[in-house]
Amino acid sequence: MVADKIKPLLLMGLLTTTLGAAGLPLPGAWGVGAGLLAPLPGDLRVTTGAGLDFDLGLHADWQVRPGQAVRAVLDAGWYSGADRQHADPSLAQSLSTRVSNEALGAEYLWRPARLGGDWELGAGLYLIRWRVASVNQLATAGGTFTPSGTSTWTREGLGVLAGRWWNPHLETVAKVQLSHYGYENQPTRVASLNVLWQF
Repeated sequence: MVADKIKPLLLMGLLTTTLGAAGLPLPGAWGVGAGLLAPLPGDLRVTTGAGLDFDLGLHADWQVRPGQAVRAVLDAGWYSGADRQHADPSLAQSLSTRVSNEALGAEYLWRPARLGGDWELGAGLYLIRWRVASVNQLATAGGTFTPSGTSTWTREGLGVLAGRWWNPHLETVAKVQLSHYGYENQPTRVASLNVLWQF
């Protein structure tokens, strides 16, 4: 679990080193963020449960023109998981699932001047790696069996967001992110509310 949490830091450090080595412009600002996740009704909520979950993230901003920027994001989310039971005369089954993901993406941000420059609208493209750890307990007349395992899938994602800057360092961002996961490529919809701090 600790290793999963430091992966975003290592990847963002690698991005900085790569940009510098390639002679490309470094970002004008860096930031960190944390917030709440909520899977919207659908297939993902069956696997994650319906509670509020949390994520952590890093970002880097490049201003492309006044009032417009490109933001590289690296987020990691952890979901509370779900427990389901099924029973009939010959078989009792309990399935527990825990979900996490990492998203690497780019967002285009626009601060409309008519809104005073404090509000921000944007859209993003992401590459999302989903991870589902499951424990399946089967109780039969012949005994109890507990197979377990972890499956991963990498899928593309789309997002739309709205943010508000409270001062030059502090921003709140609401986002809806769409993607797919699982062997049957089920759709996912996740809403999030994050607080970002920019250095």
